[in-house]
Amino acid sequence: MWPVEIEIYEPDAEPTRSRARARLRTHDKTLLEGRGEAGCHSRHGTVQVSREMAAARALTDLAHQLFELAATEDAAACGRGL
Repeated sequence: MWPVEIEIYEPDAEPTRSRARARLRTHDKTLLEGRGEAGCHSRHGTVQVSREMAAARALTDLAHQLFELAATEDAAACGRGL
């Protein structure tokens, strides 16, 4: 099991803007941190939508980093003949 921690916050100066960090420690204790940001630009939008979008973007960033890490490790393992 690899738990992911998501922290969501709104900067004080921008109450309609949300930011998120998604953190994951891999099997070898490497810490990956994805970041996301979103704003509520519609008069009908809510802060909750902004938070959800920021979290989704942070998770997407984290997923890309994990993919890159795995691809790098795979290439290194193939290069060593493992």
